[in-house]
Amino acid sequence: HPQKNHIFLFKLLNKLKKRKINNWKLVLAGRNINTKNISLLNLIKKYQIFDNCILLDERKRLNKIYNICDITVCTSLYGEGFQNVIAESMLSKVPVVSLDIGDAEYILDKVEDVIPINDENKMIELIAKYYNSFFGHKEFINHKRFLSRNKVISNFSIENMISKYEKVWSK
Repeated sequence: HPQKNHIFLFKLLNKLKKRKINNWKLVLAGRNINTKNISLLNLIKKYQIFDNCILLDERKRLNKIYNICDITVCTSLYGEGFQNVIAESMLSKVPVVSLDIGDAEYILDKVEDVIPINDENKMIELIAKYYNSFFGHKEFINHKRFLSRNKVISNFSIENMISKYEKVWSK
């Protein structure tokens, strides 16, 4: 869907490959994210990232997908409120880089990286920083993982959300 801004993501990944950063896999999951989606396949081929892509279609147990990921990149352009993918990633100790859409800044506040809409250069630099941290700067990535999980647990647990909801309605 155009809302997810796949073209922007594919451009970024193509530029990473041109920088010789190409030992990565892009895992995409969702409705019609499969080899039957010809327009998606054509875009993946156009940006020369076909060999790096894993298309999983719609899935129910997303925690299994998060557990194999090193980073979540959110490139949605519009129509997002509270992005579950961000909170779910963080809960799974997967650092997130996101464009500044919906509640991204609120969820990621002071923990992860929020990028102005379509700032390709900053997004590429951050993805490259994460990529490089997996091969040498473990303390950086481990600290990010710790902060991510703790932020979600302390701010967005069911108990915490119920408490906030009750406070609003008790006024």
